[in-house]
Amino acid sequence: MSTNDRCEIRHNIIEPAMVEDFCSSDNGRHDGPHIEPGSEPPSIGKLRILPREIFQDVWCQYLDLASLTKIRSVSRGFRSAVDCLPQYKSIRTHAPNSIRAALTLRVPPFFSCRDLYIELTLDCCSSCNMFGRFLYLPTCSRVCYECFTNKKEYLVLRQDHCQLLYDISANDLNDPQVVKALSPPGRFGPGDSTGPAFRNRVSIIHMLQVQKQVEKPMGATL
Repeated sequence: MSTNDRCEIRHNIIEPAMVEDFCSSDNGRHDGPHIEPGSEPPSIGKLRILPREIFQDVWCQYLDLASLTKIRSVSRGFRSAVDCLPQYKSIRTHAPNSIRAALTLRVPPFFSCRDLYIELTLDCCSSCNMFGRFLYLPTCSRVCYECFTNKKEYLVLRQDHCQLLYDISANDLNDPQVVKALSPPGRFGPGDSTGPAFRNRVSIIHMLQVQKQVEKPMGATL
């Protein structure tokens, strides 16, 4: 996805409209009355005995983005606690579509809120150190358009194509280390208006992860 809505290169990227349809953020919709300074914040249960900095650090660093989103839905107190996480708040303020896109593609299990925050604060492509205008969500990394369209480490394949191409079973592709995503419906290819239209969501896999599975010795683990 693009990190800049003014980017002129639009094809082969996830547009805001795509993710807003499938993952409309509820941030701000359920906020209660303004909490006055010094007043009791919404309850977060037994976690209230911990210094806020401790569980904030744990949530940002060790929980994946999907789990953090589930915690946020537990109660008003937890929603408030997550929304107050400095890194989450910064992403929600300046790049909310990165959260929506990650949740839409179902790739959050592979990175945390902190991982996403750090990558968004960088400006260099992870491959060539040129300006990385795009965020490659399967690996949560900055990438420039040239590397994204020309380097195999940014290539993804449909799961059924992976099985045919590499003669690999579906069970092997269910390995937790294999980076998968679920494509949103839309047109993908040379030119958004002329590329093939996909109405159903399909499972796509980071190709380098598939190659690792194929090359992995029998009985070994990644």
